[in-house]
Amino acid sequence: MLKRASAIAVAVMAIGVTAGCEINLTTDIYTTDLRDAVAGTEGLSAPATMAFEVPGTDDCDEHATKISEVMAGVVNDFSPKGCESIEMDSFLLADTQVPIVTSDDVWNKSDALFGILAFKQDEVIAVAVIMNLEKYGTLTARMKDEFHQSIDLASSKISLVLNHDEREDVDFVVENVFVNSEPVHNPETYTLQRRHRVEIKLSDVATAHLTKHGFAAGFGLKGEQS
Repeated sequence: MLKRASAIAVAVMAIGVTAGCEINLTTDIYTTDLRDAVAGTEGLSAPATMAFEVPGTDDCDEHATKISEVMAGVVNDFSPKGCESIEMDSFLLADTQVPIVTSDDVWNKSDALFGILAFKQDEVIAVAVIMNLEKYGTLTARMKDEFHQSIDLASSKISLVLNHDEREDVDFVVENVFVNSEPVHNPETYTLQRRHRVEIKLSDVATAHLTKHGFAAGFGLKGEQS
């Protein structure tokens, strides 16, 4: 598991109902929640927004009903909140919760599609996006039955928005991700100021790895809680 979590990642989720359905996941994570989780606090979760690509906003209620049926038993606490146009596409938006877990055993009991894995390694809290491959298979099959399209998770946008809610500046380290839309290839350390936030988006390679293996690297949070 250490090997899994040393490459870290967590929420807008978008499933396209056109050719090659995408899933873009963006999860809001707070620094204090990560520290509390590795300190032993159980039952923590992070708020996420899911945006499902739909043909248009005119039939939003119908889209919400169909997608809610597809998501039943796959994504818990799934709550549609309307449609909106983003650039040239239309999306059904929905709120959900992503559990924050610290071990494979806890994750296997969570009954969630996506999760955030966090654990302490030396002086760094490793953070990764994890996915239940069995539930992903169920979701893929249902999408094919309902919309006659497969899910293309490998080309989707999986993002973690790190929110700094501690008293002192904190450092985080990333590799092979996008930081506020800027690509980062080699390991690099950034400083996040108090009450600031940063978006860390997985690379295409990382999302492809998530599809195949159920986890993908995100970031490492340095330092002790102030």
